[in-house]
Amino acid sequence: MDDLSSETGLSEVSVNRDPKLAEDTLVKLANELAKAQRSPEDVFRSFDISLQQFTRHIEPNTFFKIAYDAAVRDWHSATSAAKRIKIKSATSLEDSLPMLHNRLNDNKETLPAVVETAKLLAKLAGVGEEKQQINSGERFSITINIGSKKIEQIAEPMIDITPQPVLEKPHE
Repeated sequence: MDDLSSETGLSEVSVNRDPKLAEDTLVKLANELAKAQRSPEDVFRSFDISLQQFTRHIEPNTFFKIAYDAAVRDWHSATSAAKRIKIKSATSLEDSLPMLHNRLNDNKETLPAVVETAKLLAKLAGVGEEKQQINSGERFSITINIGSKKIEQIAEPMIDITPQPVLEKPHE
């Protein structure tokens, strides 16, 4: 069967009644559909529902309608432009990963291109070189090892603002 009643045991559910989907699931579904980054069929598949289940049980649901309208307004608002760009870029990059992988392993690609692709994939995976953090208030440390003794001096950076006397001009 195509409807949710066969999966949930709600065989008596009428066409316009809520099939008792959790509210958080309805909100997530509304957000995914409002973003329109994937086809509705792909979204439905990821939520394990069919188009018939959506049109029969979810679309008429008042809570879903309100969540969807709010998600559309939020997604298309001027203040969410940076968020839209970030999500669209991430989606585009994710869709390109198989092509990048194939080109990385293609012997016809130039070495610099392969290295740059490898760097990108390493960065995305969170592996490889780590950035060194530079703190503006770092201390200066000197360590002197004399035999088995170790002498260490740590100095805090400071700026001396004591006024210095100006050199006088020699008399002519």
